[in-house]
Amino acid sequence: SSGINAEYGEQLSRKEELFQIRFIVHKARKLAGAIQAPLVRIHLDTKVLRTKSKKGKNPKWNETLLFSITKTEFELVTTPIEIRVIDSAKSAQFGLIGLYKCDLSVAWVMKGKNLFLKWFALTNPDEPQDGVTGYVNISIQIIPPGEAAADLPKRRDEEIDVSDNVFLPPGINLQPGSYIVKLLNGEDMPQMDTNVLAGVKKLLHVGQDEEEKPEELVDPYAKIEFAGKSLESSVQYCTFDPIWNQQLVIPGEFPSMAEQIVVKIYDNDDYAIDDLIATKLIDFNQISYSSTDALLGFSATFGPAYLPFYGSPREFNEIYNQYDDLNYGVEEGIAYRGRVLLEINTRMGSPPDQELPISEIPQAETENIMAGLRRYKYHLFASFYQGNMICEKENQVEFEVSIGDYGNKFSPQVNPAPSTTQPCNAVYDGSEHHFMPWGRTKPTVILHSQWEDLEYRVQALNTLIWMRDYMAEKMEEYEVLERAFAHEYELDVKFENNLQDLLKAIEALPLEGPDEDNCTALDKHLYKLRMFHIGFWDRDDFKQPKKKLKKSKINRIKDDIVINIDGSDPEDVLTPDELKGSWRKKTGDSSTSSSSSSDSDDGLNLKDKAKAKAKKNAAKAKAKAKEAKAKAKEAKKKAKELKDQAKEMADDVVEKIDAIDGLNQI
Repeated sequence: SSGINAEYGEQLSRKEELFQIRFIVHKARKLAGAIQAPLVRIHLDTKVLRTKSKKGKNPKWNETLLFSITKTEFELVTTPIEIRVIDSAKSAQFGLIGLYKCDLSVAWVMKGKNLFLKWFALTNPDEPQDGVTGYVNISIQIIPPGEAAADLPKRRDEEIDVSDNVFLPPGINLQPGSYIVKLLNGEDMPQMDTNVLAGVKKLLHVGQDEEEKPEELVDPYAKIEFAGKSLESSVQYCTFDPIWNQQLVIPGEFPSMAEQIVVKIYDNDDYAIDDLIATKLIDFNQISYSSTDALLGFSATFGPAYLPFYGSPREFNEIYNQYDDLNYGVEEGIAYRGRVLLEINTRMGSPPDQELPISEIPQAETENIMAGLRRYKYHLFASFYQGNMICEKENQVEFEVSIGDYGNKFSPQVNPAPSTTQPCNAVYDGSEHHFMPWGRTKPTVILHSQWEDLEYRVQALNTLIWMRDYMAEKMEEYEVLERAFAHEYELDVKFENNLQDLLKAIEALPLEGPDEDNCTALDKHLYKLRMFHIGFWDRDDFKQPKKKLKKSKINRIKDDIVINIDGSDPEDVLTPDELKGSWRKKTGDSSTSSSSSSDSDDGLNLKDKAKAKAKKNAAKAKAKAKEAKAKAKEAKKKAKELKDQAKEMADDVVEKIDAIDGLNQI
């Protein structure tokens, strides 16, 4: 409906003018259903423009659609807009993901007639029970005659992903819910205060006893942000290893357009601006799974597990740190800046009446969590062979190996360790650069550290990465044969053999389940998804898992990929030997099938009968040759389609592995 009231409408011009309407389609999030190639189509009055198609449920376009329309101001503000998100891979009947209807008054009433970076909630009118089916982020600009378009403002995602920045269709209410973040403790926080400031704190007795020496120069606290809402934990004074043991409940609405929970660690300064230690962005795509199947989909969950933070170098600088921007999470950090033990859970529905936003975690629950995070000793040995193109010419150079804070010689929290090479000057190579004069004696460093045992997570990830690399290697071999103009039969047999090898390898995979003693809910969900997508489990096997790939799964994969020459049913797919024979038959000399039919019967040597039979056989042979040629052409076409399908499957596996790899980094 129009946002222009009658009094304001009287002030609008009735003179026709040429307006330009600019739609900047930025991105979409959480599109519902099995999405393959979404695009945005915008209907303005009687005109229609569309973006290019992208892949995934969270596509990014950043495309500009420009309309020119001649109307009066009064007519312009009531011009209808229809924003449609469509899956271009499906038919028009089933391709609609969702739409939003409004008019140009939504932009006209804004400052400068510009509506920037607004989220529009999509709904499907054919299936209203589904509620919100996704969000699309669009900017709308109305450019009057003789005026230039305003520049798009630069804003971070956390400034855009707020609940007040969403347009909801009339009659649509989001489901209430909340995220429960249990913040337990932190480790290895870097120094953030100078000794002078620490002396002031001691003098004023800030957060410590009178006789306590302020050696740990940081006062950390955590801030949790989601969709424009935020909560802060208590401040732990003068400690590199804070202990919070607090539960923070952040209310929200589902489905939400926000795709990240932001965790920030600050150093409290009572007499200055608080310093940001580091930022971690937790993407919902890594801790949740959207699916129409209730047995597969799950809400956001994480931990209890340690979340590492990375940002600027740990070495404290009293004047200025040129890498401070890395602590905001916009770019990937270059140095370890501590880690935090936390747990995230999703709760649907309204919170209890007496629940506090911030509360203490019972000691029994904390002890139970810490008991499952037993640490083991690990030892790392590293040898250096060469050091070339060294830019340092005057000072001595040494190399350091560290894991977390272990091995960091500048950190006051850890004991000294042989984690650095012997310092020495680089030697000029006679050309342009310098090198390390190690010669035959190579420096070796030793690093001792203690960590939780996460072998089961790394093992599953390595197995999936191996599957991805194996498929890529086999497809490369197939493409080499194709570029060498190999015979179609050879390509078919190669493809069949690769498929059989892959199925055998999958059946022998050591994809073990998570350790029940210290695994998290997210570990169990991911294991279930992997087993289902690979084919070890069917939906009926979630309670009784199978150790081998089901025959039905193998047959289904073969039916989808194996090339069927004669177009028969999957049950009649030719074996390699039969396939080879069919190709020989097609490429053989058709004249052999029309060999002298005049020798038909000894008793029937009539000339015209022999002639007729020979003609008939020749016609049959010609028809068979034509049919074989058509089948060969069809087989070649189908082989190309199946090859493209296999590539798409490989790309899909790569995307899933990259997502799992990102989760493993968390």
